[in-house]
Amino acid sequence: MNPFVQWRERHGLTRREVALLGRLNYGQVAATELGLVLRPNRGMLQVVESMDGAGVAVQLEGAYTAWRESEATALAAQLK
Repeated sequence: MNPFVQWRERHGLTRREVALLGRLNYGQVAATELGLVLRPNRGMLQVVESMDGAGVAVQLEGAYTAWRESEATALAAQLK
């Protein structure tokens, strides 16, 4: 599961709330949660930092990149 979705759900936040806190539009949050962006938006990382600290934001960014890569690898294998 996408690490940002896990983080958001653990904090009991909706996508709308993350968007408001990060001064983002809803689509940016949804795109990140769907794995459509290469890197998480700075606004999303700032929301994480404000709630859990910079270290957690860095870890979450790395976990997102790894998750997205594993999703791409699994899809490529499926298409073979």
